[in-house]
Amino acid sequence: MDTKNEALLQHELIGVQDDFEGGAEFVPTTHPGAAWFKDAGMGMFVHFGISSVFGACDLSWGMIDEYPWGGKVNTRPRPTPRQYYEVGMRNFTADNYEPEKWLAKAKELGCKYAVLTTKHHDGYTLWPSKYSEIGVHSALEGRDLVKPFVDACQKLGLKVGLYYSPPDWYFNHEYRNFTANKEKIKDIDLNDRGPITEMPPEHAVKYAQKVRGEVFELLERYHIDVLWFDGRGEFPKNWPDPFTPEEIRAKQPWILINPRFFGGGKVGDFVTPECRFPDAPPEGMWELCHQLSGGGWGYTVHPYKSLGWFTAMMSMTRAWKGNFLFNVGPDSAGQMPGDFYFRIKEIRAWMEKHREAVLDGAEGAGIEPRINTWLTTRDGGKVWYAHVLPANKERVRIAEVVITGCDAAPQACVRLSDGKAMDYTFENGVLTIPTEGCDNRFTEIFRIQW
Repeated sequence: MDTKNEALLQHELIGVQDDFEGGAEFVPTTHPGAAWFKDAGMGMFVHFGISSVFGACDLSWGMIDEYPWGGKVNTRPRPTPRQYYEVGMRNFTADNYEPEKWLAKAKELGCKYAVLTTKHHDGYTLWPSKYSEIGVHSALEGRDLVKPFVDACQKLGLKVGLYYSPPDWYFNHEYRNFTANKEKIKDIDLNDRGPITEMPPEHAVKYAQKVRGEVFELLERYHIDVLWFDGRGEFPKNWPDPFTPEEIRAKQPWILINPRFFGGGKVGDFVTPECRFPDAPPEGMWELCHQLSGGGWGYTVHPYKSLGWFTAMMSMTRAWKGNFLFNVGPDSAGQMPGDFYFRIKEIRAWMEKHREAVLDGAEGAGIEPRINTWLTTRDGGKVWYAHVLPANKERVRIAEVVITGCDAAPQACVRLSDGKAMDYTFENGVLTIPTEGCDNRFTEIFRIQW
């Protein structure tokens, strides 16, 4: 799966618009209650919803015909949109939904926050909303799946992030195309149809009222530290925003807002590249959101990604002063697959030995021209951490760490994975540390004490 191109296509289809001209001016927060995000370091994204019933399609995107990613998994066919809703709502039970169980694992790793999808593009709400057409209010007899998540986060000391998707493919199904093939137009049953009529103003007004109502229900029902939007919506071009940042902050002044709603999805309190590492360090606060779960954002039967992948993403993101928001997905009963617990156990073992280099006061160095690899520091630069990433099909592991412009040889150089003192050479202000013997299953980190 080419996750970078997938993200670009998804953003095009959910209204993250480059040509948006309307909307309120966005002023980033300066509230002291939002300052935690700058040094959070790591969080866990949880995509949970009715797509998990199939185990074969990635969230709402699984209903889109000729969608370039996804398709059949273990011979299971992709559902039509109508099947997606009918089968998904009937078989989504959350019978074993115990968010504290898997949030505790995130806490053990060192996560400082967690984000839950309260409503994806399919329109199914995980809280009993009086504004939604489909959701737990009707399918699960009003059972609230958001509150246990929020309560567990607060009990464990994790900051609460709630994801909300303004696009609503159920409510707006008459005014959208259910195929990714731009040469065709298909309806909710994937039958060919004529041209899609423009959303009439009276429907757009109802849609705006619905989006506003749902967002303010979340704000009034739950404590929220991060409000994580995913697209501005399917409004007619330059339709006014249904609410302003100031209205949101009036409800919860400490809240952080991601950059996928206001200004057509261009402005927010922090930057959020998705499934692609940025070409240069972003300005200000930022997070990298990416899939640790295999095969997409929601639950699928794919295996999780490797320890080496996770540690490389973590090292790179922290070296550039960002937070790594890794994603997982429970099944339709609300349970994490075995792969989640296996991978988390591996990651926890790595974090126990390397945490000092990536969390709890470790500082990213941005781009440091004096070193040939990724760098974090501590104690005002008295301690350097050189991150040696594992090799993969796109990357060769460096043969040696080279640091130029050194005033003196280091007091100590230790490999964190086993505490071994590393051999090195120091000549003419250049420190060279061979990486021979490093374990290629994960990022090795050298602590260099000056």
